[in-house]
Amino acid sequence: MMRREDSGWAASILAVLAIGLALCLGPARAASLDYQSALAAFERGDFELAEKALNELAAEGDARAQSLLGQMYARGEVVPRDYLRALRWLQEAARQGHAEAQYNLGLMYEQGLGVDPDMSEAVRWYRSSAHNEYSKALNNLAVLYHVGRGVPRDYARALGLYRRAAAQGNSLAQNNLGIMYANGQGVAKDYAEAASWYRKAAEQGHADAQFNLGVMYGNGHHVSRDFVQAYAWWSLAAAQGNRKALRYRGIVQQRMSREEMARAVELARSLRDTYGSAWLRE
Repeated sequence: MMRREDSGWAASILAVLAIGLALCLGPARAASLDYQSALAAFERGDFELAEKALNELAAEGDARAQSLLGQMYARGEVVPRDYLRALRWLQEAARQGHAEAQYNLGLMYEQGLGVDPDMSEAVRWYRSSAHNEYSKALNNLAVLYHVGRGVPRDYARALGLYRRAAAQGNSLAQNNLGIMYANGQGVAKDYAEAASWYRKAAEQGHADAQFNLGVMYGNGHHVSRDFVQAYAWWSLAAAQGNRKALRYRGIVQQRMSREEMARAVELARSLRDTYGSAWLRE
């Protein structure tokens, strides 16, 4: 039988909080023909035409075009990266109440992209976006309250924000909500609730949640200790580059019978086909 002090898995329940750090390149459904045409050009890979059309629309005050243009310049994947232009257009869209632009502007201030890092501005724009119920902003603002960055630590506020984002299916928030329940932060410690939220996120392919769910099975928190389940979920997380999952899978493998290993590998493949990435590190 594995002892907790041997594995170190109990401590791993304090997984790194999942905060959205990638600028979101997901334009809303277009309503106007001009914007639709620009969006169609973007989606078929005609980026030169899309950039030209979006710049014209943005100059006319179209917040959707301003937001998408800002994201394009910030990411630098289809046009040369230009943080100053990105900041300009995101600010224009954000001031018009565009929730996605407000979120991305918050990211730029938090990360210091094209501007000096400014947590007060980051919090301001995350709050504006969260007020519009944008799930990624809700999660990022919750993380700030959870860890006390840019705002005083406030577990109650973090919990409420996570719940609002998690209810929309945001896997980052679902995993973070699981962490709060697992550690009793702002709520009574509740492994059953933690496992439930980890599973919701894990089934969306969230690597940290897959790792955390494996920890629950490895330690027998609320669920029966099950090395087959732990191995399978850690396999999915390892396939996405989670090094702890790869290491823990190797540890538990040494304690499993051949029959258990065969079942674990089969379960991992089944979970991968349903919830995971396209490959496993065997």
